[in-house]
Amino acid sequence: EGSCSSGTGKYRLYISLVTGGGSTLLSTTDETAGTSSEAFGISFTPDGQTVIFQTRACTNFSSETYAYSVPSTGGNKTKLVGPLSGFAYALMTKDGKRLIYKAGVLLSVDISTTNVITLAEPQGTNEGVIVRLSVDDKRVIYHAKSGDSGAEIFSVPITGGVPVTINVPLTNFYSAL
Repeated sequence: EGSCSSGTGKYRLYISLVTGGGSTLLSTTDETAGTSSEAFGISFTPDGQTVIFQTRACTNFSSETYAYSVPSTGGNKTKLVGPLSGFAYALMTKDGKRLIYKAGVLLSVDISTTNVITLAEPQGTNEGVIVRLSVDDKRVIYHAKSGDSGAEIFSVPITGGVPVTINVPLTNFYSAL
């Protein structure tokens, strides 16, 4: 589970030109977002036309995370994935077409259709699973616990499939990726 404060913070996400000239409101907290929320993991698609961001909504000291897209010129946001419990981590492919999302399970989200594919359910805590993309963006590589003591590096196609182990078990869990 992610940690939440008992605060009442709400987010407002703006975009501003670095040369000045004002700001455009892109998104605000949903009314159902609980007692507090925050926006994080903010990035642009490579063409600059879309902003991808995550939110964490907190209610009664538990959290839910979501990922959204919104046009960089403003407009309606689109939910890509969520609600998912606890901590979340997201990576975007270099072409800006897929979001790899880690929150308990490893997901591949098509940004244009919002189609979600479950890639894997790595063992270990969410914070302990490290995720990377292959150089060609065709595979997701992740580092996860294996049994009680070691760790392994796995690879799975970005569009889904069977994960394969690509190393021998490691004894130092945090040294692989």
